[in-house]
Amino acid sequence: QRDDFMRIKQVSADDVIVAHRVPPALAGVKPDNVGGFGDIEKIARIYIQNEVIPLAQPFEHLNLDLPASMRLVFDWPDPLLQLKQSGVN
Repeated sequence: QRDDFMRIKQVSADDVIVAHRVPPALAGVKPDNVGGFGDIEKIARIYIQNEVIPLAQPFEHLNLDLPASMRLVFDWPDPLLQLKQSGVN
């Protein structure tokens, strides 16, 4: 019974991480192997490039149709801003 619970719990955790499209290393998941997840900064940079910026872009395009008082402003930390300004889509 306990083994079934632990297996279901692990599968459920994996499903949540996959559904939210967050790399396990950034979600605080404990690695299964001794080597870990690798370079966390590289993982974060790729996640930002492939997930965060593309998700924010439709909202930035929405600003074209909004009055100035209602526009959305993203407070990008410097590394994010550099990625965004480099034309990462």
